[in-house]
Amino acid sequence: MEPNQTKPNSVDLQSILYKSRSLLNNESPVNFNKLYADPKQLVDNSLKLSNKLSTKTSNDAPVITPAKSQDTQPVLKESNAFSNFQKESKQPSFLIEDFLLQKRQEISHSNQGTSDSKDSEYDRNVLKDLAKNLKTASTSTGPAHNNFSNFFPPQASLKDISTSGSSPALPGTSSGATLSEVQSNDKYRQANISVISELNKHRKADKSYPIFAKLKEKCQDLPDSEKNFMTKAYDMLEFLSQNKTQVSGVIREKHVKQRQYVDSYSNTTDAAALSSTFWADLTQSSKQYLQHEFYEYLVNTIQTYPKTALPGGISSRDDNIDAFIRIKFQNTSSAFILEKHTDSYIWAHLYFLLRSGFDQDACAYVSTYADVFNQSEKSFVGYFTAYMKSQQRVLPDDLKQHIDREFRIKSQHSTKTADPYKLALFQLIGKCDLTQWQPPILDTKEDYLWYNLHLLKDSSSNDSINNFTLYQLQNQIINLKSNYMTGPSAAFDYFKALVLLGLFEQAVNFIYSTEIPNAQAIHIATGLSYYGLLRTIPSPGNSDSLLQSTLSTDSTGAGIDQFDLIKAIVKFVTGFAIAHPEDATDYLYILGLDSRKEYVTSFHECLRELLIFTKAFDQLVGNISVEQIQTLGKLQNDWQLLHVTKPEQVSEEIIRITADLCIQKGLPCEAIRLYFLAKQNGALLELAASELSNILLNIRHILVYPAKLQEVNNFVESIKNILITFSKSHLEENQKIVSSACKTLIDLRDSIVHYLNGQYSGCLTSMKASNILPIDANFKQINEYVKSSQKSHPIVLKHLPDAVYASMDSLYQCYLEASRTNPQSEEIINIKLMSRNLMTFSALMQLTYPMQIHAKLNEFDLAMI
Repeated sequence: MEPNQTKPNSVDLQSILYKSRSLLNNESPVNFNKLYADPKQLVDNSLKLSNKLSTKTSNDAPVITPAKSQDTQPVLKESNAFSNFQKESKQPSFLIEDFLLQKRQEISHSNQGTSDSKDSEYDRNVLKDLAKNLKTASTSTGPAHNNFSNFFPPQASLKDISTSGSSPALPGTSSGATLSEVQSNDKYRQANISVISELNKHRKADKSYPIFAKLKEKCQDLPDSEKNFMTKAYDMLEFLSQNKTQVSGVIREKHVKQRQYVDSYSNTTDAAALSSTFWADLTQSSKQYLQHEFYEYLVNTIQTYPKTALPGGISSRDDNIDAFIRIKFQNTSSAFILEKHTDSYIWAHLYFLLRSGFDQDACAYVSTYADVFNQSEKSFVGYFTAYMKSQQRVLPDDLKQHIDREFRIKSQHSTKTADPYKLALFQLIGKCDLTQWQPPILDTKEDYLWYNLHLLKDSSSNDSINNFTLYQLQNQIINLKSNYMTGPSAAFDYFKALVLLGLFEQAVNFIYSTEIPNAQAIHIATGLSYYGLLRTIPSPGNSDSLLQSTLSTDSTGAGIDQFDLIKAIVKFVTGFAIAHPEDATDYLYILGLDSRKEYVTSFHECLRELLIFTKAFDQLVGNISVEQIQTLGKLQNDWQLLHVTKPEQVSEEIIRITADLCIQKGLPCEAIRLYFLAKQNGALLELAASELSNILLNIRHILVYPAKLQEVNNFVESIKNILITFSKSHLEENQKIVSSACKTLIDLRDSIVHYLNGQYSGCLTSMKASNILPIDANFKQINEYVKSSQKSHPIVLKHLPDAVYASMDSLYQCYLEASRTNPQSEEIINIKLMSRNLMTFSALMQLTYPMQIHAKLNEFDLAMI
C-alpha cells in the first residue's frame, strides 16, 4: 500500500478478505462471492502451483524467486540508529527456506526413479547454500583490522599444546612456542611478576625503582649455570643503570630516573645524533665497572694465596697491589722485564692502581716516587700530572704530540728491553695508536676491553690519523665474537662486552642464541627499556629476527639497531595470558614506556588484542551490574600507564575500539559487552538487533546443537539484562526505537522456539505478547496493528513473513486439536477469527512470500473457514 493511498475501512470485511486472498495467490482477481461460496474450488486453485511443481522432473527443477516487493512495500521512516539495516536482507527466512527444502525433498522422492543422482546433487547444493548463509559468531573471522590483527594467536590450552607439540604461531614467526617454552615462560612469570608489578606501581607514582637489583633477588632458585650468568648480568646492569662512580675506590650512586636516557639514546634515529655526553658517560661507567670487577678479582686472588701474597697480612691498597704482583710474577722466569725499586715493581704497581680505578692513589704513588720515575723516564711525571689534571683524561695538544713521538720511538726500538707496563702507561696517557704496539700484558677479555676504552677518542677529534672511536671498538668486538665464545663463561663474556660498549639491542638479542631461557631476555630488555637504554621497533616486524639494523648515512658509518620488543613480549605472554590475564597486562605495560605517538598506538593495539585473546573482561575492564553499579578493571585502575589523561579515556581509546575490532573479527557477543562497558548505547543496540535477527534466521539449525543453543540463550539473557538497564536510563529517541526492536526480536525468538518444539499454544501466547501480530479474534484491532507495524524498525519487518507463517501453522494445529475434542467450541470460532485477522494483516502489510508459501498459507486459512 502506498503511503498516500486511502486506508481500508475496517467494516469492509469482504473487500479486505478479497484483496488478501488475491495478493496471497498472486493471481487475477476473481469474484469474491463465488470464491467464498465454494471453498473446495479455492483449495483446488491454491494448490495448483504446488501440483505443477510436483509434475516436473529433476531435469526441470524449479527456481524459486520471491515475489518482487519494491513497488508494494510501505514507505518506512528511516532510522538513523540503524541505517545499515535499511536495505532488505537478501537472505531467505529460515521457515520459508526449510519449507522449500522439505518440498524439494518430497518432489525428489516422488521422482526418484527418473533421476536419483541429479536430485541428490540438487539437494546437496541446497544444503550447501543453507550452510553458506548461516552466520555464527564462532566461525566468522571478519576482515583484517591492521598489522596487529590476530597478533595474538588463536586460543590454545596447555592440553592443545601438549598434543600438537607447539602453541599457535605468531605472525612473522616460523613456529609457535613449544610446550617446554610455554611451561618455562610461566615459571619465570611466577618468579618475576612481583617485580614487574612493583615496577608498574612505581611508574604510576612517578618514583624510581631499582629493577635490576630486584630482578637479581629472584635468581636464587635458578640452576647454577643460569644463576651465575643472570646474577653477574644484573650486577653489571645495576652498576651501569645506577650510574655508579668510583672516587678513590669509593662507589657513589646517582639514582637514574625512569627513561633518563630517552632523549640521548633510545629516541635517536641515527648515529650522528647520539649525544657525545651520553657516550662519554657510558664509557666512563663501563671503565669503572671493569675496574671495580678487577679489584674484586685482585682481592680474591690474594685471599686464595695468602702466604705468597703477604705473610704479615694486608693493610692498604698499595699492599694489595704489591701482593697481587708478587703472586702474578712469583715465577722468576717471566718473559717480561720489569723495573724494580726497593722490592716494588713501580710501573706495574702504577698500572694496576689505574686498572683498579684508584686514580688518586695513583697520583699519590707517582708523587711519592717522582724521583724514581724521573730516573727511568724523566718526561713521564709531567705527562702523568697533566693527564690526571684533565677531567676528560686527555693531554694538551703540545704534550700529545711529544708523547706520540716518544712512544713511536719506544715502540719501534725498545719493546724487547723495556718494561711492558711502562709502554702501556705511555700508550694509555697519550692515547697512542694501537697499530704501533699491542701490549702483551692484557691477560683477559676484560683487560682488553678496559684498555681499549681508555684509548677511545671523540669522533670530532682533530687527530684524524690516530682517531679511534667507540664505533670502531664495537666492530672489533663483534668481529672477535669467535674469540670471545671460548671458555666456560664465553656467553657471559660476550654479553658483557656488548653491554659495556652500548650495544644493548644486540646484547638482548644475543641471549636468544644461548642456553639461557628466552624469558630472561625479556626481563633484561624490560630493565633497559625502563632506563631508556633500548631502541625498539614501533610496530612488530615481519621477519623471524627480533633485531632490525639500519645503515647510517653519516660520516661515522655507524648503524642503528632496534629490538622488536613487541613481538618478544607478546610471544612471552601468550602461553599464560588466558590463565593469568592481569600478569600478561603488567608485562604489556612495558611497551608503554615509550611515549612517542607511533609507539603508543602499537601499545594500545596490543592491549586491545590481549582483551580479545583472553576475553578476561571482568579482570581487565570491569563490569556494570543491572543496578548500574560499575566495577573497574585493571586497565581503568592503571590509566596512568596508558598515556591517557583521565580514567574515562580508557573507555574511548581501548574498550570502544576493541569492540569495533570484535565486530571485524566476528565476535559480536564480546563486542556487545564492550560497547556496554564503554557506554556506547547506539552501537550496542545496532549490533544486538543485528545478532538477534541472525539468531532468528538460523534458529532451526541452532536448536540442533546444545552447545550453540546454550551460547545463544546466554547471549539473549545478556541482551535482556542490558535492555532492563536501559529502561532505567535515558536513551535518545532513535535508540529507543532500536531498543524496542531488540525486545520484539527476543519475543519473536521465543515464539519461534515454541513453534519449532511443537508447542503451538506457547507460540501463539508468546507471539501475542510481542504485540507485533494480531493474535486476536477482534477484527477491529487489525488497523492498530498495521499502524504499529508500519512504524516498526526495518529489521523487525524483515521477520514478519516468518512470524505470520509460524502463527498460521500454530493456529491450524490448535484448530485440528480442538476439532477432535469439541468441534462446536468457542475456541474454534476464535481460532477462525484469528486466522482471518492474520491473513488480513498480511495483506495490508503487503508481505510477500514464495509461491509454495502462498499455497501453504491458503491451506491453513481455508481449512479453518
